[in-house]
Amino acid sequence: MDKVVIIGAGALGRFLAARFVAAGIDCVLVGREPGASHLRTHGVLLDTAGEISRVLVPIAIDCHQIAGADIVILCTKAGDLPQALDLAQPLAAGQAAFVTVQNGVEAPSQVEACFPRSAVMGSRIHGFFELDDGVVRHVGVEPSVVFGLTTPFGSERLRQFDTLLSQAGIMHRRSDGIAIELWEKLVLASALGGVGTAMGRKAGEIMQDEQGRAFLEDAMREIAKVAAARGVPLPDDCVERTLAFVAGFPPTATTSMQRDLEARRPSEYDCQVGAVIRLAADAGEDAPVHRRIDAMIRARGINVSSASEEAPSDRPE
Repeated sequence: MDKVVIIGAGALGRFLAARFVAAGIDCVLVGREPGASHLRTHGVLLDTAGEISRVLVPIAIDCHQIAGADIVILCTKAGDLPQALDLAQPLAAGQAAFVTVQNGVEAPSQVEACFPRSAVMGSRIHGFFELDDGVVRHVGVEPSVVFGLTTPFGSERLRQFDTLLSQAGIMHRRSDGIAIELWEKLVLASALGGVGTAMGRKAGEIMQDEQGRAFLEDAMREIAKVAAARGVPLPDDCVERTLAFVAGFPPTATTSMQRDLEARRPSEYDCQVGAVIRLAADAGEDAPVHRRIDAMIRARGINVSSASEEAPSDRPE
């Protein structure tokens, strides 16, 4: 029987675990105390169009007692990924494939470096997930997953994950160019989150301001330039499509990174704005727009540290 292990009991981890278990799939959700005990007793609560449902999900606090796994989904924020990989060590001894859901483009390579014999899939999750007083809510479009292998092996696990997502009723699409998909999302998340935080503005305010829109476009084009320098050429219309996508956002929309930074919570800044600056330098390129974003955010007195002492939390927009 197929077995799925999900590490990280934030909103996304709970949502996926509930959907898998409800579909009859053997799935274990790994979380921390005291949340793990609460979930073990009360189950995962899902708010679907205002109707609350409860799904009892097997819960663990580590992976030592889990008997094997076929698919391991790493549902933590990027800053918590090293801790998740430590937890996952017992599962890497088998034939498990690892799936990353983190924002940014570096998570798959981190997993590959830690578990060189394991198949790795990068994924791009579409959907806004919230965890409010223990209840998981999804707002906006129907959740969907785009995923693909980042290792040269693991095609059997890729097909298996495809089948499991179908069984769970989760919209999904396999991609032979997952690196491009991840960089395209970075064009959106890093540029909008970075510019929004630097200017202290929401999406609608940025798009309605000529200078703000130009700032956002410059940030997007810089990310596309860095991607090309690293051997990942994005489609020619990537920036135009992304700007049009942002134009359709609710005026008050912000990214999770911006919300975390504004609230002075640990964020994924280092895997977004910080990563663009770092990856540009590694490729022998400059990133003046993102360095400007970084300077403006710091000038606002915002701490951009990604270190987290909290339990793994919900994931992407």
